[in-house]
Amino acid sequence: WGSGTHVDFEQGINAAIRQIRYHLGDNAEAPRYIRTIPRRGYVFIAPVERVARPNAPERNVVTLPLEPPPLSLPSIDEAATPVVPIGPRRYRMAAAVAVVLVATLAAVFLWRSRRTGDTPPAGRHVIAIAPFRVIGRLPEGVDPRFFVQELRTTIGSLPRRHIVLLEERSTERAQVRIEGTIQQERDSIRVIISGIDVASHTQLWSETYDRPLANREGMPIQTAYQVAHEVAKRFLPPPRHEPLLRSRVSPKAKEAYLLGRLERARSYPDPDINRAEQLFEQALRDEPKFAEAWSALADIWAQRVINGPGGVRAHAVDRARECARRALAIQPSNVEARAALASLDFQYDYDLAAAEEGFRKAVADDPDYVDGHNNLSMALTARGEFEAAVHEYELARDLDPAEFDLHPSEAAIYLRARRYDEALARYRDILAVRDSRASKWGILWSSISQRRWDDATAISRTIAELPPRPAGSAPATYAEFLASYRLLEPLVVKNFDAYHVAAYYSELGDPHHAIAALNRAVDAHEPAVCYLLVDPRLDPLRSDPRFLALVGRTTFGRQLVRRAP
Repeated sequence: WGSGTHVDFEQGINAAIRQIRYHLGDNAEAPRYIRTIPRRGYVFIAPVERVARPNAPERNVVTLPLEPPPLSLPSIDEAATPVVPIGPRRYRMAAAVAVVLVATLAAVFLWRSRRTGDTPPAGRHVIAIAPFRVIGRLPEGVDPRFFVQELRTTIGSLPRRHIVLLEERSTERAQVRIEGTIQQERDSIRVIISGIDVASHTQLWSETYDRPLANREGMPIQTAYQVAHEVAKRFLPPPRHEPLLRSRVSPKAKEAYLLGRLERARSYPDPDINRAEQLFEQALRDEPKFAEAWSALADIWAQRVINGPGGVRAHAVDRARECARRALAIQPSNVEARAALASLDFQYDYDLAAAEEGFRKAVADDPDYVDGHNNLSMALTARGEFEAAVHEYELARDLDPAEFDLHPSEAAIYLRARRYDEALARYRDILAVRDSRASKWGILWSSISQRRWDDATAISRTIAELPPRPAGSAPATYAEFLASYRLLEPLVVKNFDAYHVAAYYSELGDPHHAIAALNRAVDAHEPAVCYLLVDPRLDPLRSDPRFLALVGRTTFGRQLVRRAP
């Protein structure tokens, strides 16, 4: 469809395609059945074969009608054909066949009744979603079915080893029933969603969601996302972002360590984390061989390398490596210490091979370590291994849906893989749920890469807090986009690191300033440089001899397995 065609992605097509993919067990990132054709639609890609009986006569392939043909009944002559009597031998054979058929049907019935019986599988929670009710007048442009569809899609994406989502016609066997009501309140829409314990008829939780009527389009995604988080919090095992506690230490040291973990989680992503650091050091004063406390300190210092100011990076790298090596000397299987060292390989030394190896060892030692899978996903992305990166990200999301569902990191994988339509869909879903500066920039970068100047101009004006272009204007040209994008220069130079400043100038067509900024980024060991070879924003620079010389200053040229296109 053309740029002038409006498609209701959030409520119509997205919800329908997600439902189809969910029931087929398909995956948009690695499709087996349905593939997205950018700006065109969808195509069924699975191989289709006509299977004929042996020796069956060949028949021409015909197009199936939209409606099934009428049932073919025997003709009057066929119905009048006399029945041949069955002799004793034939009778015994027919009886045996009948017994086998009845036994088979009985076995299938028992299997299906066990499979769909009232007793849920061990360790899994059975959930049903009831149709939404409308109180009063239905708000214009709101369809209750879209809320149910998004809920089914989002909750259905939770790990099936923990959550069983029943079909709409099987709600009577649920343990938990999710109900919702919709009503209009002056200029807003109010949606109330409750979780009901079916056995006791008690309410487990209830949440109210309000949105201005003008922003109603994204409300089904927002409510589904937040309800899925509630389901994950209640019925999924708590995600683990730290190593298993195996050290035997004094109660005092253990208490300080656990308080440090709580403080670490509470203050994230605060780059200082001073209170947590003090508690881990207190635990080590009582128990100097407390491996998990050493690895916790290593993680703190590694985060300072990645998120802290450039002036502290060299000192932070030394401290992170020292703490991680102490942890591994005491406890060689400590995944947090291994991941901290791999993070330094990845985002400080740009040694992608060593980073991937370290992260792979971490997830091999502890498959339930969430951060190991997420970090491995990022390292694989930097190496151009995009399908494997998506797989690892999905493993992290299964372990911690609240953290990694609708996260900009997933969209960034698709952006770097040049799968721009999928990146745009993820970024837009995030914006439907919450205001996200990273997602707005992601939409801008994806639009520029696709040379969609009208979309790029619109989002750049939004970021610059400028009024939108007049309604009915002709599509924006490249020159108009450049004019609006240049208005962001003060914002970019003031708030972004040198690497992202370089990407900005590259998109503006200014290779001189872009190469200069990239050299500053490499000199400062900026973390984002690790994506140098897969960042589409830098594509205009790749044939520049100065860019090739800059790559030669890093470890990329020696150790990258797959170069980006």
